Amino acid sequence: MSKLAKVGLAALLPASALVFCAGLPAQAQPVRNLPINRAVNVQGVGIACTGIGFRAERNPRWRNYPVKLEVVNRRGDYLANENVTLFDSHAGTPIRVRCDAPWVLMRLPAGRYEANVTMANGSGEKVTFNAPRAGQSNVIVRFAA
Repeated sequence: MSKLAKVGLAALLPASALVFCAGLPAQAQPVRNLPINRAVNVQGVGIACTGIGFRAERNPRWRNYPVKLEVVNRRGDYLANENVTLFDSHAGTPIRVRCDAPWVLMRLPAGRYEANVTMANGSGEKVTFNAPRAGQSNVIVRFAA
């Protein structure tokens, strides 16, 4: 191989590696453990984990979140300790949170979203929903067992 060919090949290798890496998905964000009854910011989205007890269920500040995701069993009893991975319609970096209560409240801009909800036993459900421009959307995630 000529010296010129070696120089040309050496110049192409970093560029081809960059093109290859650009095609890979972004590294997943770690799961954020949410505190109970406290609003936090996760990747620019206001999120709260709550829904345990009469005071939390009646708290008027939770009505200001456009999306309330409720995790229940087949009879409608609340479940907790869920992992939620939230995807938006623009295929941005997913938001991954863990909540030790049955409600995950989210201040999402109006639009279409998808969430994968998994429990400690490995069972999972997928839901698609719209965040409203006004009011609150109540998204029920029902597990069979």
